[in-house]
Parts: sequence; structure tokens; C-alpha cells
Amino acid sequence: MSDPNNLCENEFWKDQFWKIDDEPLPDIRLDDGNLEFREQEKVISKYLVADPNTRCLEIGCCPGRYLWYFHTKYQYQVFGIEYVEKAAARTQAALDQHSIPAKILCEDLFNYSVPVEDRFQVVCSVGFVEHYRDIQEPLQKHIDLLAPEGLLIIWVPNHRGICGWILRLIQPDFFAMHNRMSWKDLKGALSEFDDIEILEGGYWGKFNLAPSNFLPWLRSKVYYYPYRVVEKLHNLALRWGHYFPDTRVTSPYLGVVARRRKTEDKFGK
Repeated sequence: MSDPNNLCENEFWKDQFWKIDDEPLPDIRLDDGNLEFREQEKVISKYLVADPNTRCLEIGCCPGRYLWYFHTKYQYQVFGIEYVEKAAARTQAALDQHSIPAKILCEDLFNYSVPVEDRFQVVCSVGFVEHYRDIQEPLQKHIDLLAPEGLLIIWVPNHRGICGWILRLIQPDFFAMHNRMSWKDLKGALSEFDDIEILEGGYWGKFNLAPSNFLPWLRSKVYYYPYRVVEKLHNLALRWGHYFPDTRVTSPYLGVVARRRKTEDKFGK
């Protein structure tokens, strides 16, 4: 039965992973040279502390690059949830390839739970909650899995700006699978939870067309050399992007770092 709150049916993702089943595993390393991740890392690194006892869960974790990052940089024990079997298997294989001791679970988030004592100190999702009309339900599940004083890290594509305009033009069906939330929308939704304290949030990143799918789309439409010219110009903009402001129009993402208060804080004790 389809979920009326889900803008993107499970069958869509299953079809996507059938297409790439025979492709080589992706390179999941997020090193210091990764320009696309640079701006997000500036924010989240303020709140993360290296600790091999910290348990970190990523919801919608394929292909595994953020789990690679959390374990490699912060020594976290990393876990991931994917509801498409092939996505879970490829993510586990990609992490195994780099000797990351991760545990990838093939689960439906809304049927998944853990005992109170096994909740996670960090819960993260990237490009997940925007696939729901009402984001309260997936946000609640994130929080249910988060330990008191744990960190919640979420970022999603900013489809209110340039990336959304382009995606709507070139791939309207895929665009329709997204909730075009603003930072105000995400902040407002999280503010409904009494035990969540927002530490930092807003529009993240300077300029990056990755969420628009523009470069992959262009590669399928033009010859190689014209594509390479555009790709190089885009990479140049990424490299010099620190001169750009974070804005609703130009930023590729919007995100938040929040903390779950201790349970007693909710009652003012």
C-alpha cells in the first residue's frame, strides 16, 4: 500500500538500483579536497567530537560516504538504514571495501525502533525528509532514535532557489518528488518538538548545482567537449564559492544541527 505522505514511492528507488546493479562501487571517500561537502562540514564540525564510543546512525545512508566520514574523522561506531535491499547491500559493500566497520540495516524507518539504552548519540540524514509532504512524521522518527543530549543533523536540497528552478525545468517529474521546504519550514517543524534545541541552521553552501541534477542531465544531451567546458566552469565556481553569501536563492542546501534535551528538561526540572 502506498503512503500518501510519501512523495516518492519505494518502487522508484528500487528501479534506480536495478539500473546500477552491475556498476562498480562508488568512491565514497569525503576527503579535504571534496569541494561540495566543504560548506556543510564547516557547520557540523563545530559540534562533533571524536569519540570511539559514540554511536552514529544515518537514515537513508546510500552510498555510504557520510558514514565513511563519521568513522574516519571522528572514530564513531556507524550504522545506516536503507529500505531498498540493493541499496543497503551496495552501501555495506562500499564501506567494507574501505574497511569501515559499519552495520547497514535494510529496514523501513517507520517500522524500526531500538531499546532506550541503544539510542544513538548522533542521528543524521541527508536528502531524506524532503520526500514527505508533512515532514513531522519522519522528524519524529529521527528524534525517537536519538539519545538525550544527542545531536540531530539534517540537510536537504534547497529547491526554493536556483537548483530547484533548474530541476523543475529539466526533470519536472523528479522535481515533483520533493517538498520545496524553506529554512523557515524546517525550523518551524522542529520547533514543534519540546525536547529539541536548535543549535544552528539555515541555508548551507555558496553555489553548487549538484541538487539540480544539471550536469548529469547535460552530459546526456550534448557532446563530451562542450560538457567538459561547462563542468570546468562549475568546478571553478565551487572553488571560488567562498566569496558567495549563503542565501535562499544561491545556496544548494538548507540544514540544521540540533540537540535533544534531557527528558526532564521538557518538564522544566
